[in-house]
Amino acid sequence: SDLIAVSTVVAVLVGSGIFLLMLSRLIFRRLGPIIKEATWVAAGDYGTEIKVSSEGEVGQLEQLFEQFRQIFMDVLSHIPDMQQK
Repeated sequence: SDLIAVSTVVAVLVGSGIFLLMLSRLIFRRLGPIIKEATWVAAGDYGTEIKVSSEGEVGQLEQLFEQFRQIFMDVLSHIPDMQQK
């Protein structure tokens, strides 16, 4: 019975480790470049294009950030026109 309990705990720990490793590779590692590029844009580097790397959810997030950057650049380009009126 102690052997079964220890085996169960070890199996759960190994399974959790594998799950976290897969989660890291599939999601967190791919979010790193998005966060870096979005940080550059937030710091004022509006020329930094955010590249879409996939068609999945992460790619959709990248596409949304890029659309936001383009809209923001468009708004900034119209500020001088608005000041002249």
